Amino acid sequence: MKTFDFDVCSSFLREIEFGPGYKIASVNRRDLMTIQELVKEQFLAVIAEVSPEHWHHFKNQCLSSYHILAEKLELAHEQIWCKQRRIFDEKLLSKFKGTNFYSDLRNIFGEFLISDEENLSYENVYWRLVRPGKPDVGPVHADEWFWKLGHGKMPANCFRLKLWLALFTEPGLNGLRVVPNSHKKNDWRYHAVFKDGIYKPVIDHELESLDLYNLPLNSGEYIIFHDRLLHGGIPGTGRITRFSVEFTLIIPEDKLKHTNLR
Repeated sequence: MKTFDFDVCSSFLREIEFGPGYKIASVNRRDLMTIQELVKEQFLAVIAEVSPEHWHHFKNQCLSSYHILAEKLELAHEQIWCKQRRIFDEKLLSKFKGTNFYSDLRNIFGEFLISDEENLSYENVYWRLVRPGKPDVGPVHADEWFWKLGHGKMPANCFRLKLWLALFTEPGLNGLRVVPNSHKKNDWRYHAVFKDGIYKPVIDHELESLDLYNLPLNSGEYIIFHDRLLHGGIPGTGRITRFSVEFTLIIPEDKLKHTNLR
């Protein structure tokens, strides 16, 4: 069994800090299928609750074809898929933590927490779905802005990293886009708007002025990125519904040895 290696952690963090602000890796096939199944389990539970007459339509369908059935069945997509319905419950969270993927993160970072941004009294791992040709992604932002606007509480002497895992994607068409090296600049401008019960940041820069890069992430690849990195979802231009999982790692500052990560 592998154990935490402080030098490996420091090297990982330096690559994020002094590189483009992110690092890409991948999960094994077994873990990818396990996490896909966890999302499918929760997806079907929600359908059974809010639209039980349609449950059997989705039971044997791949999640990536969701948009086809949703349109045919005239599902109220925006009303059904609020964030609260896309957060793993404690049972699913326990299964998620049983994957080799989660163990690998422990080997890299040692002890860490996952944030409870929704004040559920347990760690929040959640998933997203983005339909092709629909406005299902939010504006480009830095995660730090949400925290500055009061969304979530931080323990003392810790720092944050975000992890985003592709479950069903078409590389470069419906995954994640970033502005490489944007974490090194501190004067990005944004303002707050009140939406869905919280204040959310909206960037004040025209997207055309940013060097946005569509990451060519395959299903099973994930990105860990800096809290100040500008990023956002790619508006779905592919043929499938994109599914992804994400969460915020809260890591003790003693892991910052030999880095300037803040």
